[in-house]
Amino acid sequence: MLRTQAHCFLTTTATEAAMAAAFQDRRLARLVPTLLPGGFAAAEARYAHEPSPPLIIIETDADSGEDLPGRVVRLAECCDAGSNLILLGTANDIDLYRRLRRQGVADYLRLPLEPARVVEAVQELFDDPARAARGKVVAIIGAKGGCGASTIACNLAHMLANVSDGDALLVDLDLAFGAGDLMVNIDTSVGVRTALGEAERIDDLFLQRVAVRYDERLQLLASPVALEDEGRIDPDRLEIMVEALRAQARWVVLDLPHQWTAWGQRALRIADTVAVVAPLDLPGLRNTRNLMDWLSAERAEATSHLLVMGGGAAPMIEVAEFLRTLGLTATAQLPEDRDALRVASSAGKMIAEVRPRSRLSLALRDYANLLVAQLAPNPRLATAASASHLGGSLRSARPFGWLLSRLSGRRAGGMGG
Repeated sequence: MLRTQAHCFLTTTATEAAMAAAFQDRRLARLVPTLLPGGFAAAEARYAHEPSPPLIIIETDADSGEDLPGRVVRLAECCDAGSNLILLGTANDIDLYRRLRRQGVADYLRLPLEPARVVEAVQELFDDPARAARGKVVAIIGAKGGCGASTIACNLAHMLANVSDGDALLVDLDLAFGAGDLMVNIDTSVGVRTALGEAERIDDLFLQRVAVRYDERLQLLASPVALEDEGRIDPDRLEIMVEALRAQARWVVLDLPHQWTAWGQRALRIADTVAVVAPLDLPGLRNTRNLMDWLSAERAEATSHLLVMGGGAAPMIEVAEFLRTLGLTATAQLPEDRDALRVASSAGKMIAEVRPRSRLSLALRDYANLLVAQLAPNPRLATAASASHLGGSLRSARPFGWLLSRLSGRRAGGMGG
């Protein structure tokens, strides 16, 4: 019988007793737990010299002001890609929980610990293979209106699907003035509003009814124009919808309107990557600074990208001066290519289809390849997952080492928000 190792780093006797009771449950019979003293420091010291197991559980000390997201990052640099992390702590902070989940932490359990909750968390971790295949969410927002962010979002979704040989779903969130359907020459009366209203029902059959298919890899959740609609979106409904869409496509690209709303901020927080499209003019400079500062504060552990749009014959601000003023490096510079945009728009096609060798198409391809490298699952995970079976249908589902690709991507290019 294949056994799976689990290391539990615990700091209190009460938690140690609860953990020991949890591992007496027959449903965890194939786990081999090792209860160890200490928290993050003990785990980091141990895995600096030996491989980490498929499951790591750490009791934290939130009352001491411990920087949990920062400790997670440091621990990830010591761990193997196939490891999964569950944290135990006293903090009751939903924003902290979301930040930890975006980092790849499988679960956060509040203390005092109930043995049944440990059993449930471990079972959910190992017995839900769908979680391993969750799609990645990329949010695109323009630093000002009319800067081309929607065009970039549409063409990027198409490019991501092609370079990764996967499927992509473009979500047009501009309820009042969405143009995604026009860009792909599709007429539809359903889309985002329906998905928001029935988010709990989203599955493959639901998308066949609500989304429109551009080709075999790309689908669109459109926003048919309805000016009587105030364009308000409940942030919780938005998050439920996005999480459901993750299970249906490898890539979910959110095209955000140039509005500052509570639901728009929620979309920026839950995305795996945010890309700010910045035009080379004074409003673009000011708004880009504000957006990147906000992203740095709200997504300190995640990656944000700066896409500079323009750089034609006579930009208001030169690219070098624009970036020097911001103190940032562009992740991608997307050149003006009005001819390619005109031809694509007239044909209702993507730029890569009508002008595959244009500078804009090649720049978008390079950026799509960067996203795939940063966000696609680590190839080592296939081996690690196969080695971490609990038996039957149980298998490793949320690899903690996934954070390593985020870290390496942040160092490689763009702004580490």
